[in-house]
Amino acid sequence: MNGVTSPTDQRGTAKLRMIHARPTERVRQYLHSEFERPEMSAGTRLPPLRTLAAHLGVGVTTVQNVLRDFTREGRIRTEVGNGTFLISPQANKSGVFKIALNMHLEQDAALDGWGLNIGAGILSGTLRARQSLHLMSVSKQIEESANLREALREQIPHTDGVILFPFERTFGLDAEYERAGKLVLHVNPPSETATMNFVSADYYEASRLVGETWRQTGRRRILLVIAPSLRDSVSSRLRYAGLVNGLGAAVGGSIALKVWETTDWGFEPVGYRVGQQIVADREGMPDAVYCSGDLLAVGVIRALREGGVKVPEQVSVIGGTGAPLMHSPCPQLTRTRQPCEQIGEELVAMLCRRIESNGAPAPGKYLPSPFVGGSTTRAEENVLLKVDAASEL
Repeated sequence: MNGVTSPTDQRGTAKLRMIHARPTERVRQYLHSEFERPEMSAGTRLPPLRTLAAHLGVGVTTVQNVLRDFTREGRIRTEVGNGTFLISPQANKSGVFKIALNMHLEQDAALDGWGLNIGAGILSGTLRARQSLHLMSVSKQIEESANLREALREQIPHTDGVILFPFERTFGLDAEYERAGKLVLHVNPPSETATMNFVSADYYEASRLVGETWRQTGRRRILLVIAPSLRDSVSSRLRYAGLVNGLGAAVGGSIALKVWETTDWGFEPVGYRVGQQIVADREGMPDAVYCSGDLLAVGVIRALREGGVKVPEQVSVIGGTGAPLMHSPCPQLTRTRQPCEQIGEELVAMLCRRIESNGAPAPGKYLPSPFVGGSTTRAEENVLLKVDAASEL
């Protein structure tokens, strides 16, 4: 029975109560008693439907209905072709919930990057959490090494859950944690169709507004500079989909949209090389450039200005991160402001709700990303984007 006992192994009084209970209640009582057994571990596979039905003397449909209820309650999960598994084992006896992260949060680290700013929000949320949370972040050396996946895999037996940043080297680890009955939360949705257990900036809506604004203000040659690539990144695909939706049916007709993919994540020299190639092809030069990273956009602008191209009169440029740019060549770059610290705080709040509900899934959450800066888009574009020029980052 794969770790689940037969009703005949139960104490006599419990067995009699189940025999005289209604079929649905009989199944619920039996499974509840199984979930409370001390030896039950997270990830235990339940017997097949027909096996459970035969042992309990009920119909297969009755067992299906009860398991569906337990799935909604977050007690079990089903993998098509693999079976049904226990999510919520016995309550954490120590009262301290150990949460792994696939990035480092060293005390002496300067919290000035996208991931580290989210990490700062996670730390802040942890300090205010109702539950006792212990964060288990990897060292910077491990994060940057080829051993990251193995280090996180080794932590599975020693953790109660994991918060996963969208790092390609750890894709697929969520399934391993879930099979072990651990709580999993994501920074950014793990797929375009995901609806549960993530917190993310609203890449799609911000990009849709960019496309709609450029369409209304007469921009007709649009370049999307994206990193990571569309193949490797859900957030990149959401940006692309939002931009296309905002540009509307004119894409491919009166509006030309090109995509420039790079594997180098958001560095200014990469954007500078893109800008140089834009300048070299004056005939095909775009009149609007949307970069997934702010430093990519700064590099593009530097190359355009060196080539005699006026920004924003000839080319409008928008960044998509919300990085602090006080010491950059373009501190007032028009860009979305991703609410990084709020994302971290919301992740911790979501984690606490899942702990309180015995692991029940939580609806995913998208947070608005308003536009700030405004110097690299025209005045009419700033009005449509509702740019907050006074906001400090």
